[in-house]
Amino acid sequence: MATVNFTRASNAVETKEVFLTLLEFTHPDMPNAIYFVDNTTAIVSNGTTYDPYPFEITLPEDTEGVLPQVKLKIDNVDRVLTDAIRGFSNPPVVTLKIILASNPDTVEMKLENLKLRNVTFDMYSIKGNLVMDSPLARKFPASTFNPKQYPALFFR
Repeated sequence: MATVNFTRASNAVETKEVFLTLLEFTHPDMPNAIYFVDNTTAIVSNGTTYDPYPFEITLPEDTEGVLPQVKLKIDNVDRVLTDAIRGFSNPPVVTLKIILASNPDTVEMKLENLKLRNVTFDMYSIKGNLVMDSPLARKFPASTFNPKQYPALFFR
């Protein structure tokens, strides 16, 4: 739930507030998470330091029947992230947060458990889609009941 200050600033024609986007990359193969902020200086939010790093977020359009995908473009100025992503067998998990620079410890909006998919690289940028797992793509029911696995259900 966004604060009153955030709502006022986002609806105002002009504002002195600065909106910052925080990115957190995690993966089981990474010893530590990677934290970025779209700012020129580091930001400490809730005890975590987010390093300045140039990136762009493009929010999805509201299209009926299509699962939303957030587009992410990260400048490829440091090969560490490129090498890490290339080495993963499954996609990293990304958390996206929006804060106000005047109050960095209050997370105004948050998208969690986004998977970085459809990643492309070139010498200038890393591009990909941040997608949530579709609840419609999950297997239902979660397991199958058959005589071999559940013999007590099929006694005569």
